Amino acid sequence: MPANLSRRPLALALEAALPIVPNSPGVADMHKAFAPIDQLLASLDQGEVDIEGATPVMRDWDGWCEIAPAVQGWCDCWERIARRMGETVPDLAFLRRIANRLAAGMLLDTADIDRAHAVIARCRALYFACPVWIRKSAVQDEMIAIALDDLGLRRAA
Repeated sequence: MPANLSRRPLALALEAALPIVPNSPGVADMHKAFAPIDQLLASLDQGEVDIEGATPVMRDWDGWCEIAPAVQGWCDCWERIARRMGETVPDLAFLRRIANRLAAGMLLDTADIDRAHAVIARCRALYFACPVWIRKSAVQDEMIAIALDDLGLRRAA
């Protein structure tokens, strides 16, 4: 018998056929998920807001998007995640208010931006405590809600 053959062929076959799926997200996943909101807060820390025409925009995974609808969707998704976990995320309404202020062209105070950082830090903690299946189902539900809004089906119902 050659020496390089495994002594556990059945265990290796099972591992290959049924790979272990992580139950909780990693740091790299967190950086990818929070990259758009982190970039937005970094630009707000510098006192800058990107605009297209008269609309404030932010960078997301696909390119540029309006700040207000993106932050609204972000908050809706976190409310779903928190509700499914039996937790609360304080001040998500505050993030919505910041997005609406930016859309209306109102100035923000540095205390508002610091408070937004604190809310995002709470979301990060919840992200690490959240099982992957809860996070994926909440994101999928948010994508369905966005599609319903785009098609005008929510208003029709």
